[in-house]
Amino acid sequence: MISKIFIAGAAGTAGRSYVQAFSLAGHAVRAGIRPGSGAQFSDGVEVWPVDFEDAGATRAAMDDIDVVIISLAGRGPDAADQEAAITRNVARAAVDAGVGHLVYTSVHRADETTGVPHFDVKGVLEAELAALAPRLTVLRPTTFADSLTAPWLRNGIQEHGVLVSPIGRETAISYVATDDLARVAVAALATPRLQREPVVVAGPSSTTYAELLPLLGQLAGRPVTYQQIPLDDVRRNFGSDLAAMTELFNRDGFTAEPSPVLRDLRLVPGPVQDYLRQSWASDGSAVR
Repeated sequence: MISKIFIAGAAGTAGRSYVQAFSLAGHAVRAGIRPGSGAQFSDGVEVWPVDFEDAGATRAAMDDIDVVIISLAGRGPDAADQEAAITRNVARAAVDAGVGHLVYTSVHRADETTGVPHFDVKGVLEAELAALAPRLTVLRPTTFADSLTAPWLRNGIQEHGVLVSPIGRETAISYVATDDLARVAVAALATPRLQREPVVVAGPSSTTYAELLPLLGQLAGRPVTYQQIPLDDVRRNFGSDLAAMTELFNRDGFTAEPSPVLRDLRLVPGPVQDYLRQSWASDGSAVR
């Protein structure tokens, strides 16, 4: 059945993958973006600029919508508080408009107290949305594999042969490509098992930078070394929230097993190594 989908945060990394996946699945997509973002999408996608802090404007965006996908992040020094406010606005607007199904993009370990503000707020929001929405899917992805192809990181690898990151060389991370996350979201529309409890969306195994360096060197066509960004630099340049996340990752790692339901439905995300090969090949920069 074709549904009308509203994607809140469509210009973000996950949001863009949601737009593409639901469009390819034949659904009608309305892409909710911040005014002035300039985001562009394929033909057939309805682009709807909206200030999610404006409850009235957010409610107007929900007219004739069947399913709302929430993939929002806050900005600035109070990013977690802003994330909570705009997520609540979207959820309340959706329920007020009679939307039957919400899909919420949370994060792995949202049910714990991690000390990372933009993680911990998602646990609070999960509970609030569960009490509010008539039908709810909660997706808890691990680290986005897409972060490994961010321009600043990739340019350092290709131009200088250095992988620069605040995450430790031996820190184990489970990755998920946002395209794989979006496949799970599409499946959730018609799969009650994906609506019963939070779904951890993670690749089949974790890895470290140390393990990825040989592959990155092969893809870049040059030896690649590793350089760690000091935690103080992260705190000074990117704020206390990202510094807290960096501390958590380097202390505990950030690993997870995918929820068993994903194995049953053959929706387990692919290995991060496959994602990197495909990403490098897509723009012709992979070494063959």
